[in-house]
Amino acid sequence: MRSDAHCMFGEGFDEIIISQMKDNWIVTPRRYFLDPEKWQMIDIPPVDYEKLVTQTIGKSKKFTGFPCQNPAGENLKIDKTMAMQGSVWFMPKKWWKNVIKELQTEGYGPLLQDSHEMVFKTWQAGGELMVNKNTWFAHKHVGFPRMHQYSTEEAEPCLQYSYEKWKDYYYTEVKPKWKKYLS
Repeated sequence: MRSDAHCMFGEGFDEIIISQMKDNWIVTPRRYFLDPEKWQMIDIPPVDYEKLVTQTIGKSKKFTGFPCQNPAGENLKIDKTMAMQGSVWFMPKKWWKNVIKELQTEGYGPLLQDSHEMVFKTWQAGGELMVNKNTWFAHKHVGFPRMHQYSTEEAEPCLQYSYEKWKDYYYTEVKPKWKKYLS
C-alpha cells in the first residue's frame, strides 16, 4: 500500500481491500475530499471512476486521470477504472516484485506520473486497475495549499518524459480498448 500523508480512511479499509483483491490488481478505494484543517470530509460526491486522457501543461503533454461517470458500473462495488489519482493504492507484494519491480525516477522525477507508470506496466502484464467502492479514503482537496514545492516548470520535462515513454502504447493499445469509456 502507498498513501499520501494528507489522507483519512474508512474504518477497516485495509482489511476490506486486501480481502477482495486479486493477484494481478492495483486497487484504489472510493475517493472523497478532505478538509485538512478540520480533518473532515468535504460534502462533495466521491470519485469512483477516472478516464486516462492527455493534457497540455505549458509546453508539455502529460497523462492525467479525469473524473468521469460509468453508468454501467454504478451498482458494482468493485469495478475496473482507467486511471487513479495515485494518492492511495494497494497491490499484492508479489505483483510489485514481479511486474512493477521499482518505479523509475530517471526522466520521471519525484512525485510525477507514478500511478500511470504502474498502471501501464500492469496492463502490459495482463492485470487490471480496480476501484473498490466497499471502502473509502478522503484526500486533501485541491483548494488547500500544496504539500510540496515542486513547480510547474520543474515538472514539465518529467511530464513530457512520461508522455513520450508511454504515448505509443496509450494510442495503440489503451485508447482503443477503452474507447467506450472515453466517449
